[in-house]
Amino acid sequence: MARAGGDQPDKLDWRKKRLKIHLDGKPDPALDIPLETLFSGAHPHFPRPLVMEGSEGLVFYVPIAFREGCKVVVEGEDEEAWLYQINMLSLPDGSEIEPFQADPAPETASELERARSFWSEPAAYESKILAELPTAIYKLDGVGNSEHVFILPPGPATIRSIELEPTEATADAWRSARLRLVWDQGAGGEPAVDLPVAFAFGTLADTIPFSSLLVGQRDGTWYNRFPMPYRNQAVLRVNATQPIRGTFQVRFEKGIPDHAGYLRADFREAPTTRPNEVFNWLDERGRGHFAGVLMSSRGQANPPFRLEWVDRFQIDGNEASNSLHRDWSALGGRLDGPVASPSRGFPIHRISEEGAWRAAAYHWRVADPVPFATSIEAGVERGGGNALEANHRASVFWYSNEPKTGLKGR
Repeated sequence: MARAGGDQPDKLDWRKKRLKIHLDGKPDPALDIPLETLFSGAHPHFPRPLVMEGSEGLVFYVPIAFREGCKVVVEGEDEEAWLYQINMLSLPDGSEIEPFQADPAPETASELERARSFWSEPAAYESKILAELPTAIYKLDGVGNSEHVFILPPGPATIRSIELEPTEATADAWRSARLRLVWDQGAGGEPAVDLPVAFAFGTLADTIPFSSLLVGQRDGTWYNRFPMPYRNQAVLRVNATQPIRGTFQVRFEKGIPDHAGYLRADFREAPTTRPNEVFNWLDERGRGHFAGVLMSSRGQANPPFRLEWVDRFQIDGNEASNSLHRDWSALGGRLDGPVASPSRGFPIHRISEEGAWRAAAYHWRVADPVPFATSIEAGVERGGGNALEANHRASVFWYSNEPKTGLKGR
């Protein structure tokens, strides 16, 4: 929910409001809490950083389960309009769920603590969980204009982390190299993941060092922890235009879930976007879910709306607009420099004296994936009223029932 409007950061006072959630037709709310308490992290069911205060909004990712219905009420006097976004995921009939209770049961409390721990310290995931998994190590020492092919351990298996430790002297060369992953098609198959290394690991030049849940860097190691299931064989290919040296560590576990999809990722670039043009990330046919995006931009625009981005999705032919990046507006006092959190961040935020700016943002849909049954079109409007002229680059991540490129949309 937005906590400010226009160019006035403190225009709306969220501390005078209460949130009430009624479930399954019951007159008494299952949750009745001041917003100030909810987002403080003091409530046992809503620990930080699963609840957080963004630069322009308030967000919580804790699921509220119900069987027959849900009504959300926000109480409090305010002359200004508020903006709310509620994500809901419908489950198949017969799904076993326990309706939400404000006081978490012991099992729920344990799950919340585990999530809180990993969201608080994403880098600790390696020492707590990944260190116990089998690891395949591949050393690479390549000249310019070279290709390197590695056959990964046989499936069925799920890659839990790919880690790259580049030598310091070749780090910049690594950023421009290409990472390609092929699932169940042999060494010469079409890659399901095809990204510049910098966009695969979130290590664009000039980013602040950050450790998010899914990509980042730690102690000189770059990592990508999107789960990557494959059934028979996986191939890792690296194409470099400059000399590179470094080591890959691939941590994996045997077996995959019955209905696991394949990780897909691609690179999109629009160097000359003009006003009223949406920057499209994804246009695919098939079944799967959208899992996240890392986008960088360069442009020339005046405050306050140069970074007010609005995601747009068309799912199975139905259009929806989700203001997922909108709480990263560039109003003074809200976003004055780079920031990073477990699931979203702004690792580049720089404005020159002439007003030119460069920015990069990521949003991983860990707690709120966007599922699709037949098709998905996704992109982003740029600036207030989609009026910004700039260039954009993005790595987009999604899961699909196909291990390679499916049927493209328009």
